[in-house]
Amino acid sequence: MNRTFMYLILVVMVLCISAWFSSNVFSLNETNSSKSNSNALKEAEQKIQSLQKQINNLKKENHSIKLEIPEEKAFFQNNVISRNNLSIEQLKDILGEPKSIEEYDSIKGTQYDFHYREASFTFEKSKNQTWLKSFSFTQPIIMTQHGITVGDTTQNVVKAYGNQYRIEKDAMIYGGKSNTILFIIRDDQVKRIQIRYDYE
Repeated sequence: MNRTFMYLILVVMVLCISAWFSSNVFSLNETNSSKSNSNALKEAEQKIQSLQKQINNLKKENHSIKLEIPEEKAFFQNNVISRNNLSIEQLKDILGEPKSIEEYDSIKGTQYDFHYREASFTFEKSKNQTWLKSFSFTQPIIMTQHGITVGDTTQNVVKAYGNQYRIEKDAMIYGGKSNTILFIIRDDQVKRIQIRYDYE
């Protein structure tokens, strides 16, 4: 009886110790797992914050980038249109008399808007010179120097001018303060093109 009793006590003790050990190991693993998960979450949060900072920096850099392009030319039949290559007299010789002319004062002198049915041209006149400030067209009567005209697709524009453009409403805009070319896009198609020049 004594041996049997002692054996039972030993078994109970072993079972108790095993249970205690298992419980503590499980608790330790759970604690370590929680700590590991907690550390993983902290690392993930730090990585997200770091990525967010990089994204914000890229946004600031892209916002400040000056997307300058060379002076843009265009072609109408056999005529080259550029800021120094078209006078008011030449415009009338090419397209005839405009439907309307608007005249108003500008910072540098007088500005003239010549409106045709499918195109418009803005000239600025100072005391010493007159120059082409901008022009736009809504029909494929004029082609840019990179071969784009009204009716082309967005893909054709990007292929010709690259992907360094900004979006404003329905316009793709290449260039900065000077030599800007603007493509009005609707239904993935160029509906109007405007070329702007800037003079100091």
